[in-house]
Amino acid sequence: MKVPMKKCLATTLVVVIMSVLMIVSEHVVLASSTPDIPDYFKKLQSREVKSLQSIEWVQVGPGSQGGADSTIFHPTDADYVYISQNMKKNYYSTDGMRSFDTWKSNSSDDSRGYRYNLAQTYQIDFSRQDETFGLAVNILGLWKTTDKGASWERASLDVFPEPDTISLSAVCFDPTDDNIIYVGSGSFWKNIDPRTQKNPYKSIDGLKVTGTIWKSTDKGKTWQVSNSGMHPEAEIGQIFVHPNKPSKVYAATSRGFYFSNNGGESWTLRNNGLDNGILRDVAMHYNKTKNKIIFYAVELTMWEDDGQKGVLSSGGVYKSTNEGENWVSVNDKLSVDLNAIGDEEMLTGGYGFYKIMAKWFGITQTEAEERFDVPTAILPSFREVEINPTNPNMIYIVNCGRKENSFGPEGVWISEDGGANWFVSTRPGIGYTEDAYWRSQYSPEDVNLTTQNMEVGCEKYWSWLYALRYPMLAYQYLAISPDGKNLMVHAFKSRLLSRDNGRTWKQVDAIELEPDSDIWIGRGNSNVPGKHVLIQPKTNKPYFMAGETSFWTLSNKVHTIDTKSLPVKRLDRSNTLPCPAASAFHPHNKNILYAVGERLQHAGDFMKSTDAGATWEVLSHPIPMTVKHKVKSYTLKINKNKPDTMYFTVPKSVINDAGGGVNGSHMNDEDYGVYKTTDGGLNWVTMNKGLPEIANVNALAMDPERQNTLYAAVIGSQASIGGLFKSTNGGEQWSEVTLPAGIVSVNDVHIQDSGKIFISCGTADGEQENGGVWSSDDKGVTWTKIFHMPYVIETFVDPNNDDRAVVHVGKASKIDSLNPGIYLTKNGGKKWTKINTGIGNPDKVSDVKFDRVDKKVLWCSVISSGFYRLALP
Repeated sequence: MKVPMKKCLATTLVVVIMSVLMIVSEHVVLASSTPDIPDYFKKLQSREVKSLQSIEWVQVGPGSQGGADSTIFHPTDADYVYISQNMKKNYYSTDGMRSFDTWKSNSSDDSRGYRYNLAQTYQIDFSRQDETFGLAVNILGLWKTTDKGASWERASLDVFPEPDTISLSAVCFDPTDDNIIYVGSGSFWKNIDPRTQKNPYKSIDGLKVTGTIWKSTDKGKTWQVSNSGMHPEAEIGQIFVHPNKPSKVYAATSRGFYFSNNGGESWTLRNNGLDNGILRDVAMHYNKTKNKIIFYAVELTMWEDDGQKGVLSSGGVYKSTNEGENWVSVNDKLSVDLNAIGDEEMLTGGYGFYKIMAKWFGITQTEAEERFDVPTAILPSFREVEINPTNPNMIYIVNCGRKENSFGPEGVWISEDGGANWFVSTRPGIGYTEDAYWRSQYSPEDVNLTTQNMEVGCEKYWSWLYALRYPMLAYQYLAISPDGKNLMVHAFKSRLLSRDNGRTWKQVDAIELEPDSDIWIGRGNSNVPGKHVLIQPKTNKPYFMAGETSFWTLSNKVHTIDTKSLPVKRLDRSNTLPCPAASAFHPHNKNILYAVGERLQHAGDFMKSTDAGATWEVLSHPIPMTVKHKVKSYTLKINKNKPDTMYFTVPKSVINDAGGGVNGSHMNDEDYGVYKTTDGGLNWVTMNKGLPEIANVNALAMDPERQNTLYAAVIGSQASIGGLFKSTNGGEQWSEVTLPAGIVSVNDVHIQDSGKIFISCGTADGEQENGGVWSSDDKGVTWTKIFHMPYVIETFVDPNNDDRAVVHVGKASKIDSLNPGIYLTKNGGKKWTKINTGIGNPDKVSDVKFDRVDKKVLWCSVISSGFYRLALP
């Protein structure tokens, strides 16, 4: 039968239209039929994939420059030392910190991030029969190494499960048999731990288990609870096994000193001679020749009103020579005369005597000043104790007033005669050189108490603490090597080492190339909160933006140090703007840099520098906040045709920064979104018309040719859909861009000079189809998916080559947080390579930039460990 021509043409037209719709739907509407994802992404979503090992990120930066946690020496090898940083990054040295690039990361490059990467470690111990076998404990539970601490993995998850973590704060191997191991519950070594007269015990809120010691008799394969006789709220700080009689076990806890004579089956309290039994630390020395044990204990210092304008002290340092049955005070020479050394800051300042008394007694500072005279003899509160392994008469203790509700002078105190006499070993302030008091105090013949003896990092140039006569530096984490030759402590931003028994102290984090140059080369243990990498548009030079130490840049200073690292120079030496957030260089003037303050000084201020970050002035205060608050702001964009027109964003959700969760919890919903100025930053308005009711804008992109055309990436969730929004009139009005079905959150948007758009999508709890990277060559009309993972945070594209890009993948719960980190393509997404090697914490990446000059170089910032350089082959 013949088909009429009209019907044939109509049928053909329908087929053509359907074909076109199918082609369009393949790019835009993916809900009806999602194509199979490439095999590489199936691997990424099902198992751990190793990063390419032939290229490695090399840390660049000024050294530690952050807070810290533990320092731990290997018990049988003095060259091995392990350090834990408070930004959840761990390092170790295998050469006693002698080589320049001494610190190596022992955080896994390919782990599932925090909770599966050893961080903020409380204690580590190793077998005495096999030095490679060790265990570590922290707030997440138990960790195991079989390579002497080079790598770690979670252990005994059946007993210490994930995610219902059981915090452990003590671990000890039986020195005679590594089948037998003890671990203790609690967070005894919590970083900040102030006490009061009303609440002298550390808070146990949030701890699932207290008062418990577990024992293993099969190298940690199985565990039995051992807590008979133990106080139910005790946190375990130290466990010791008698080296010659392993049935004798000792435990230092927040509720006293416990002894077991039957391998931990039952415990008895041994507090005789202690004032209150609230232990802060205990150290043990064993004399093998005499088969004799000596303990030194630090007990919480407590103060009482004597009713005569004076303060009575109890607690302090104690000694036991009979395995804890009796304790004797060795405090006689530890009291300080604040009347002789107390200036205004030490008496009434933020960490002064009267402030501490007010906190301790629960009264106002004015009431404290009226109630108490300045004491001529008062005992500070001490936190830690160590004994020199080669000489039991050498004792070391720490006063950490800044985090302990105590007063100065802070630091390490040493006794070389078993506690009969003490002297202050760390002396950073001019009070030691100027106050006659120190000339009358005891010291060994080779110690001059009127000299300063500490070499610290770049914080000495900017921190107000070093302007004090007696700087309060929060000394913590005292440790001594098993040969007694290396003594370490952390002070403010520097990890200090003494190789001469406390006569001098030198930081082991970085080297300053010349005195007073503020040009530093880090030694590999950075704790800098790396926020962003900026490429200066006129000079193509990289700049590094850090939390708390502002902007850094590369230095061309010539040096002869054998290191893989690079020298960097701090720009803002006075640290006027310590915590910048959204920032950008002026498009035509290389010396003008703008930034929004995140926290501390100038929080919420819009700042301008006319000397490339060296000095700053306040232009305005667009974000409603004070120095007590903090708020994250991102993607400062400047109109290159009208540089007085600028935009930045303030999202409500923090998805890729330190301190995630709700951004600016003090703010109202209308304060989030896009901020705009047309007068160079003097005045700002929010431009949210057409955006969702809560403008959760994480990123902003500007069309390179039409500078009034903007794209806003709006974070969403399964309950509150985000998306991509476009404005063609400088943010006056926004309209939603049609995206492929399934996208619920757009976390980032980027536009190349060619006009090609990239969006990064997904949520931490989303499905595979919700996340990935899409690109568009036609201004968002059609989209092609080039990367398939449930949660992609950001995409970084080579400004000179659209086909070269880096993707940052976040942790996605639906695939068990597998394979976060950095991925590189050189061919427009046809092939991807995982390139985490050297990063250590792949879930903490915050920015990546391609070098504008050398196409083989990439720069990276990491929230937990500063800045990195990668050289491609």
